[in-house]
Parts: sequence; C-alpha cells; structure tokens
Amino acid sequence: MRTDEGQLMMQQLGSFAEFERKRITARINSGIAAAKKRGVVFGNPRLKARDKETIRKIVRARDETYVTQLIDTMDTFMPTVLELRPKRPWPKVAEAVSRTTGVTWTVECLTRSVRRLVGEGIVDRKVLGKAPRARRRRSEELALLVQGLALTNPGLSLRGIGSQLEAMKIRTPAGKPTWSAASVAHLMNKVPGAPGQ
Repeated sequence: MRTDEGQLMMQQLGSFAEFERKRITARINSGIAAAKKRGVVFGNPRLKARDKETIRKIVRARDETYVTQLIDTMDTFMPTVLELRPKRPWPKVAEAVSRTTGVTWTVECLTRSVRRLVGEGIVDRKVLGKAPRARRRRSEELALLVQGLALTNPGLSLRGIGSQLEAMKIRTPAGKPTWSAASVAHLMNKVPGAPGQ
C-alpha cells in the first residue's frame, strides 16, 4: 500500500471505520436514553439495595483477583524482598524494589502485598521480622566530633558544644536528642589531649 492509490484506499477505509464507530455510539446512547424513559435502572439492583450476600460475593471476587494478581507478579518484586528482608528496613526495600521493577512501590503497598503472600502461605513469615536498628554512633566517633567542635571554637562552653550537636541533630551515645554539659565533658575526657584537660 505504498502507492498513491493504496494510500487513498486506506484513508477511505479509515474514514468509513470512523463513521461506523460514531453511528454505533449514537445507537447505544439512544438505546440507553429510551430505556431510562421506560424506567429501567442500570447497575446491579441487589448491590444498590445493599444486599449483604451480594456485597460479600463482590468483596470475595475482588479479593481473589487481588491475590491472583499478586501471585502473577510476585516474580518481579519478591526476589528483591527476600534478598533484603529482614536485614534492611521496609523503606530501603521499597526503594530497591522500585528500582528493580521500574514501578514506584510505597512502603504501605509493599508491606500489604508481602503480608498477604505470607498469609496465603506462599512466602516465609521470616520476611516480616524486625529489621535491625541503625547502629548508634559510637562514642569514640562522638568524642572526636566533640573535640573538633572544641578546637574550632575555643571559647565555646560545654553547653554551647551540646547546643551545636543538637542543631546538627546528633544524638547522645544513649540515643537522647538533648545534650547535657556532663555528656559533652565525658566525651571530651575520652580523647587524650582534648582542650580542657
């Protein structure tokens, strides 16, 4: 159909197809309008009447469809989940799954899907275990940081160093958000040759 005549024929066929589609749409709309005039109510009458059994059947059918879709697609996301869980927290796993699948996964969506697969007995319950908490900053690292703040600001008091650490959102060795002068002094005493010794 690379000839001029062939292109003309294809354009005419396309025009006829478009015309027929518009005619079908017009006939459907006029049929719906006529049925509404006769008092026909569209939709599932039992659902509109809030029949509990009908609602139960619809919910069950949707649930079965959801599980089927999960099983059909689990090969795309579960290998990453099984590799990372429970060693990594869910936000990191969701990021990794999003990267590997090319689809954006939220933590809620991913955990709901994995929990459902566990509930169905398809995936081992271990993936739902708690991820280890992020390691607290070791006191030696904090001691060096405190020493660095003291050296760069020689006139700064212990409370002032604590305020700077709080502004940097660095927690104490015990994991508390506020620093006392005693905590700063304790860390300064850990570093040999620190100011104030």
